[in-house]
Amino acid sequence: MDANVRFWLRVYTEWPTNRYAIHDDERLEIVYRVVAANSGHEASVKRAKAEIEAALARLDQKRPASERGLTGADLEVFRALAGSADPRRFARARGHVRHQKGQRDRMAEALRESGRYRQQMEAIFDEYRLPRELLAIAFVESMFNLQARSWSGALGIWQFLKGTGREYMNLNAVVDERRDPLVSTHAAANYLRASHKRLGAWPVAITSYNYGNNGMARAVQACGTTDLPTIFRCYRKGSMGFAAKNYYTEFLAALQVLRRPEAFFSEVTPRSRWRYDLIRLPAAVAATELVRTRAISASDLA
Repeated sequence: MDANVRFWLRVYTEWPTNRYAIHDDERLEIVYRVVAANSGHEASVKRAKAEIEAALARLDQKRPASERGLTGADLEVFRALAGSADPRRFARARGHVRHQKGQRDRMAEALRESGRYRQQMEAIFDEYRLPRELLAIAFVESMFNLQARSWSGALGIWQFLKGTGREYMNLNAVVDERRDPLVSTHAAANYLRASHKRLGAWPVAITSYNYGNNGMARAVQACGTTDLPTIFRCYRKGSMGFAAKNYYTEFLAALQVLRRPEAFFSEVTPRSRWRYDLIRLPAAVAATELVRTRAISASDLA
């Protein structure tokens, strides 16, 4: 697991979003190549993956014992797998070539933005008697982007889907509290507290934020343990793929950054804490009426 955490730490702190690591999807410490590619121009990434896969096929046929006579991608792949003397290592690696987009620039922006809300969000976790370290989930989920929307329709810093969001927040034709950084943190705290109570251990409770509470409960029951590596070896049902199996190690990597941001992002200064006044009106009022009083401008209200 430590090797996987180190991989995700490289994703968050070393490679920006225009760099893609071509790596093994099971042994993440095996990085064959890092490719430059701007968004929308990923042909070079596909080409690099194809070259690595072709090299693995050739090496599996030759099964060389040393670097002698190897060049280009064959030499590159041989060196990446040099930590193993198993002649079947090339065959095993075939079909496990994956690419991962870097996140350093996004993590830097997330650290800046988090300054606005971090203190209040940590106070919310204190209120629920939960570890403050759970804040790292927001970085894994959305890189602290209030406007984040996933392909599946998850919204906000905590990336709640509509169904789960309705259990903890107001979602209707007028308001969607998934976009509110503090209300959604209360919701995340409620979810995580319930998950930990049900599942009994933080690694599986945190993984449930990706895989689902019911899914993790079935996996724990089927395997008779809350040990994640054992569950990943034992459980074969459902859709426990790469994302679920790596979620906790992504969390641990993000947590390292949160604990020592100056070690990785000395150039980043967090934004000032968000301050606000809470005013209760005696009755509903149109936004246009509020602006007309000149107590607040239209842009500030928006």
